[in-house]
Amino acid sequence: MKYAAVGLPITNDILYTDGSTVSKILGGSTYGVEGLRLWDDDAGFIANVGEDFYDIYGDWVRNNHIPTEGIHIMHEHTPYTLVTYKEDGDWSEASIYTTEFHDEYLFGYLGVRGEDVDAIAPGLKGLNVERDCDLTFFKHIKQLKDKYGFKVMWEISSGNCIPQNLEKIKEICTMVDCFSINGREAERTFGVKGDEACIAALQTLPVAFTLFRVGEKGLYAVTPTDAWFVPCRRYNGPVCDPTGCGNSSTATALWAYAEGYDPLMIGIMSNLTAHYNVRQYGPVLDMSKELRQEMMDAAKAEYAAYKK
Repeated sequence: MKYAAVGLPITNDILYTDGSTVSKILGGSTYGVEGLRLWDDDAGFIANVGEDFYDIYGDWVRNNHIPTEGIHIMHEHTPYTLVTYKEDGDWSEASIYTTEFHDEYLFGYLGVRGEDVDAIAPGLKGLNVERDCDLTFFKHIKQLKDKYGFKVMWEISSGNCIPQNLEKIKEICTMVDCFSINGREAERTFGVKGDEACIAALQTLPVAFTLFRVGEKGLYAVTPTDAWFVPCRRYNGPVCDPTGCGNSSTATALWAYAEGYDPLMIGIMSNLTAHYNVRQYGPVLDMSKELRQEMMDAAKAEYAAYKK
């Protein structure tokens, strides 16, 4: 497996602000895999799941030829949550089982350990990690990274975005190549307001590239010295579901960075993934070579227009 997404596949029931609901939507690290697999055939999970995983995710995995060697069945249930959207665009998430059960998933036996990456590491070119500030995990990944030379993206878990974690965040950033965070998370972490202040703060992190996501506005591709704004694409049709746009665009940024694209193109490609993600509930169902070519053509056209 050349590219892998570390995290938890989480099935979602979604409650929107207008009271409408959708059920049994593929989510969690599925979006990370989507963000890789849209651009590369050899991309899959490193995840610990329940016995029901293939009942829920099997068709999507098989139809898109997603590698499964990093998937380990560890429990009866794969995580399943109710996602409730708020008027300000934020959301809350709770397990359909119990809070305690959900916590066990997140912090216990279904959480991916550094050792779970060992068998996959020799063939990796890029690893996308959605994770809290787990120093033990990242120290292990850094050892593998140094040995095998793959690139690492860290998308920080939202609950860890607090000022008390800033020094730990900086330490983990020394162990990875890329970092991903959204606007609300950055404001909380650094105690600042507004995109410009967040970008200035992000440029102090010891990391080569940051994907700074600003919701419906779009995103910024940030390096220690520059920042490129890429506005959100407006899909000509109904926006079915924005869930997973941040996860999928982050994974695409990792892929584009590892493939050697410049920061602007990384931002454009990441933004395109989010654009295609909103077209259906859950991840893109059919990630064909024809769709990839369509996306690549669009990325090149947007890059050329941006450079004029």
